Amino acid sequence: MNPMYGGVKGKTPAYIHALINVLYIDGPSRFEGGSLQLAEALKDVIIRAGGEVVGNAPVESIEVAEHKVQRVVTIDGTVHTAQKYIAAIHPSELFRIITPGAFPKAYQNRLKNIPNTYSAFTLFIEFRDETFPYINHTCYYERDYDNIWNLAQYDEASWPAGFMYMTPATAKQGSFASHMIINCIMPYQAVEQWADTRTGRRGVEYETWKAARCEDIICLMEKCYPNFRPALKRVHAASPLTVRDYFHTPNGSLYGYAKDCHNIILTQVPVVTKIPNLLLTGQNVGLHGICGVPLSAITTAEAIVGANKIVNQMQP
Repeated sequence: MNPMYGGVKGKTPAYIHALINVLYIDGPSRFEGGSLQLAEALKDVIIRAGGEVVGNAPVESIEVAEHKVQRVVTIDGTVHTAQKYIAAIHPSELFRIITPGAFPKAYQNRLKNIPNTYSAFTLFIEFRDETFPYINHTCYYERDYDNIWNLAQYDEASWPAGFMYMTPATAKQGSFASHMIINCIMPYQAVEQWADTRTGRRGVEYETWKAARCEDIICLMEKCYPNFRPALKRVHAASPLTVRDYFHTPNGSLYGYAKDCHNIILTQVPVVTKIPNLLLTGQNVGLHGICGVPLSAITTAEAIVGANKIVNQMQP
């Protein structure tokens, strides 16, 4: 299950293996109709509480003066002010848009030098009607299970070494899948030659390379499912560059900072910062995913409202 959490031989702490695997031992859950429903439900909670959710408005700058965040300015020039601010983005991106000198150099250097987890090459596949069975669990395929701890080592001739794939559930899910997601671990070095490009403007050489990687994956899937190719209606691909540009994470990192069992303290990032009214949350101050990010959110919220106040309310 390493593709689910960025496991690395000799580095990933045992507690991460345990937390991720126990969720699957207990039985994973799926959203019929997609996980966007959760985001929409959270949005409704915010609006009912008198808040506002603003989309399609990237933050261009966070202005700090007198040792406090004074305002946040979005790309369209809109100014947002508040008593407290919470950043869920990767710290490297936070340092890029905040007023220079807002954080001590030692703090910035420490966080910038923490290794990040690897990235992935992803296929989103649309199937023809009633051609591929719905699979009610996450699947894994490896060419060589002795190599499970070395998935981040990239050799184009033998890539992919393996992948994770799933058929997300639709509303009123039947016996056939409508689409599939395939994630293949890929380090950023595989696409580094196009590092200065942007989505839709990466050039013919990149598009040719990407098409070849799609074919590599489809050929390997055909070993698992011989009638796989005829079932394909459309195939969309995303590389580590896509992940980098969409999530604004260094080198397209999937799971934030890479935890190291030999230096647990290295990736322990407090939710409070040297700027009193700016707090952190998200996968970089804790764990990633549907388990880790909500826990980080609770920790951040309790830094504002008081320790154990939210946790105690959640207890049955």
